[in-house]
Amino acid sequence: DNSPLIGVNVIVKGTTRGSISDFDGKYQLKAAKGETLVFTYLGMKTIEKEVGDENIIDVQMEDDAFGLEEVVISGVASATPRKNLTVSVESVDADKLKDAHAASAASALQDKVAGLKVIKANGLPGSGAALRLRGSTSLVGNQNPMIMLDGNIISTNLADINLDDIESFEVVKGAAAAALYGSSAGNGVIVLRSKRGKKQKEGYSKVVVRTESGFQELAHKLDLSTHHPYQLADDWQDYPYTRYANVYYYEGKVISGSRLLTENAYADQPYRKIYDNQSLFYKKGQYHTEYIGIEGNENKSNFLISFENNRQEGILFNTGGYQRNNIKINLDRNISDKLKISTSNLLMKAKSKNPGSYKIFNDLLFMSPDVDLLQKNSDSTEYKILPDPWGIAENPLYPLAYRDKTATRTSLIGNVKLSYFLFNWLDANAKYTYEYIDKKWTTITPKGYKVNNGQYKNGSLYKEAYNKFNQNFQATINANKKFNDLIAKLKLSYLYENTHYEDFNILGKDFIFEGIPQLNNTNPELASMNSYQGDIVSINYFFISDFNYKDRYLFSGLYRIDGSSLFGENVRWNPYYRFSGAYRVTE
Repeated sequence: DNSPLIGVNVIVKGTTRGSISDFDGKYQLKAAKGETLVFTYLGMKTIEKEVGDENIIDVQMEDDAFGLEEVVISGVASATPRKNLTVSVESVDADKLKDAHAASAASALQDKVAGLKVIKANGLPGSGAALRLRGSTSLVGNQNPMIMLDGNIISTNLADINLDDIESFEVVKGAAAAALYGSSAGNGVIVLRSKRGKKQKEGYSKVVVRTESGFQELAHKLDLSTHHPYQLADDWQDYPYTRYANVYYYEGKVISGSRLLTENAYADQPYRKIYDNQSLFYKKGQYHTEYIGIEGNENKSNFLISFENNRQEGILFNTGGYQRNNIKINLDRNISDKLKISTSNLLMKAKSKNPGSYKIFNDLLFMSPDVDLLQKNSDSTEYKILPDPWGIAENPLYPLAYRDKTATRTSLIGNVKLSYFLFNWLDANAKYTYEYIDKKWTTITPKGYKVNNGQYKNGSLYKEAYNKFNQNFQATINANKKFNDLIAKLKLSYLYENTHYEDFNILGKDFIFEGIPQLNNTNPELASMNSYQGDIVSINYFFISDFNYKDRYLFSGLYRIDGSSLFGENVRWNPYYRFSGAYRVTE
């Protein structure tokens, strides 16, 4: 696209003389007339050009579709063709996921990476998915892989990241590759890179506007039992409800008695009427997404600015659904031939409303199929709390109708990176990253709410606020040098990490006045409060080297040592290392 390209290797064919292009795409090299210059760059076709009488030789590099697709940057010292990897890293081009109609980056990865499981704990919109790269490794501990976005280690849910902004995914499954990231990468690493406008032609911008609307619904209902093992009354067919032997009824309601099993106790007795309660509980919910993104490449700068609005009604009865807004800003600027500054920032705000709990799913499935969930309570309120006289399952529609439970999340993630190129083969960079997370939960149980144990019969108000601030500083030196047939890539890095978190929650019980969900409207003698806070500090050093001899003999070595306040005093520092090698038999 006629824009300058930094890092192109220029070598005089058959010699060890060479150079690398700078920010402006310029290079200096002594070559005699008749010699041949070889231009190489990862993801680009190799170009050879014979030296003539001219003093300036310009070439236009061309994309190599195969080579570009095979370049990996995660778990290695620097960008490396897949064919030269000695560790296990899988790549997924985000362009291949754009037609998947996924609401988030997490759901887009489903079935795209071998061995990766995306587990949705529930069908609630905006709920996070559990990711498993190496199967289940713990009964109680965290099993999710490390998530990195544009160099930031983030704790934000992948469900909050917009797929339209992502350029590529790299999944580090093997322990050898994950060793680069230290103790936090025990469950693998998922590396996301967002778009930055680098692919745009200089002087041009690209505007993407996308709107999408559709419906979400339950894929299939569960088949439930239609028969039972209890004796029926002789006249059971004369009534609109299931009438059992040895039970006394009044106006269709059980007054006394107990059900008797049939002689063989087989579940072969029919219910008088079957209710489709799953259709009451689940609904068809709409979803809408509006996205606008601007990518540009202007005068030594490239950028991405985007905004997304995502709304999902959800598929549960009377739930408010989920809404998320994202603003993404990426900017790279070449200040001089040797100095470059980059920044990546993401602001996310999300709100969800889910008055129920996981228990309502169990209540729905354990309810007898002849139970009418639309029965009224004795005070004529809707959705009888205990509609099944033979069970203890509560009406799953009741909490969805009467309880108000909301959650809000705000995340601000970003980094600033300075890169200084000392020589064509040596650079140093410093990076500051941050992540601020603010979460709030509110649950309102109204006065008169019906529960089995009567604990909140006069209502309650629960509020919780949690926030966390992560900040990291990393200094790195990178070297990429060719010696005859040997290519050496070295990286030395120092990383300081600091995390502060705090939580406060309060529970007020027994509303004095109905319809006023305020803490000063509850009984102060029954109030309870809890809070906690903490700090985590980590310091990490690592060195990684990759060697390639004649593009056939490959070697990689890594040593990393992590120190953390989470480790015990006697084991404050822990080393991680790997050694790997490969011999390429054929191309």
